Amino acid sequence: MSVRFNHTLPTDKVLYDMDQISEQRFCISQPGYPDIDPTMGYYHSLTNRVYDRLRPFKDFRIGRLLEGMAICIVNYYQDVIADGGIWHAFIDECRKMYGFTVPFFSVSDDYLDYELNPEDVRFLIWYYVSMTYSEYRDISPDDARLMRMSDTVCELLEQRYEDAPIPENWTFLHELEINDLDDRQAVLDAANWLFLLCYLTVPANTLSMHNLLESVEAGDEEQRMNELNEKIGEAIKTEPTGPLALYAREWIHLIIDHKLPRERRVAEADDDIHPYFAKVSEAFGGRTLLYFKTYDELNSFFIGVLGWTEGERHLDALAESGYFAVMVDRTKGMLLSRDVARCIADPENPYFDKDYAYDHAFALLTERGRCPADLLQRVLSEGWLPATHFPGSDDTALVKDNADFIARCYLQLYYRGD
Repeated sequence: MSVRFNHTLPTDKVLYDMDQISEQRFCISQPGYPDIDPTMGYYHSLTNRVYDRLRPFKDFRIGRLLEGMAICIVNYYQDVIADGGIWHAFIDECRKMYGFTVPFFSVSDDYLDYELNPEDVRFLIWYYVSMTYSEYRDISPDDARLMRMSDTVCELLEQRYEDAPIPENWTFLHELEINDLDDRQAVLDAANWLFLLCYLTVPANTLSMHNLLESVEAGDEEQRMNELNEKIGEAIKTEPTGPLALYAREWIHLIIDHKLPRERRVAEADDDIHPYFAKVSEAFGGRTLLYFKTYDELNSFFIGVLGWTEGERHLDALAESGYFAVMVDRTKGMLLSRDVARCIADPENPYFDKDYAYDHAFALLTERGRCPADLLQRVLSEGWLPATHFPGSDDTALVKDNADFIARCYLQLYYRGD
């Protein structure tokens, strides 16, 4: 498999501001490329029209943000015109998981399933901006600038919707059957495309791909490309992607079979109980989530409860931290996170600080590695992040109603991985 993608995560304000989006850059985003669909010229031209509508928004003229956003929006447009199944699968799964159609936005009575809708475009603009560029990583979905961008783009797309040609290349998933051996290679190719190039997965994949690129060790160009190809191939198999943090195989099942694959469940046996779980549960009357203000208190817990060697400073790298949360899991053992206790409104947590949480709890949903997935999932299921909000917005209900989605979208493997 050769590498062909266009992920970026700039940290500066380099201004490219190209007059036109090149045909090659647009065509790379298309299913089946380098094969050319007869409608590609039409949609490439439309992409530049969308780009012209976006360029006046000078706050977002950094890197190639507006170019990538225009391509993302037109790819969505092609998908819904062809009913390619990608957006179709996304909103169906949102309804199953959360009971809403589009994250953050209530849909109007005029909303038409699997067709062009303003709510869809609003979400995609927020999604592309927040996932792709570090400066706007925490931007609120209800930011007025994003709304204005959506309005001007939708006006153009609605004008052309009835007369736009059907892009046949976006219907390729209609023809596949997951269990048909004759389709096996085509299904694998589709999974690769969905992971690396699809408009709905690429934004959420940006940070992961950026980190993957940085992990490639120095060497000659051929060595680096071989190593990169190997890592990307492994990532496609083992890492989730897209706004719902689904694995490539899950996206394929969802699009083709309209349901996620059945998960294998392993029964938990009594003799599989982790010793840390047993020790903590016994010592604290069944509690499995504990809080410690200082490192010394934490170290005393390691020694007195877990039975670690007396007189030593264990996990000394944590010595300068505080406000620890420790959770023990029946099979996984101990999960530990520092500097989070003040954010968790657990009635058993003496260190919860409402004012501190208001300013800092959002990071638990968005910063990878900040909080172990199992702990965060428990906190969310219990409703222990009550006042969380996007920076710059006071709308705590927006985050409360979308907390699991936000965590999936931002954290990816750090939320879904075992």
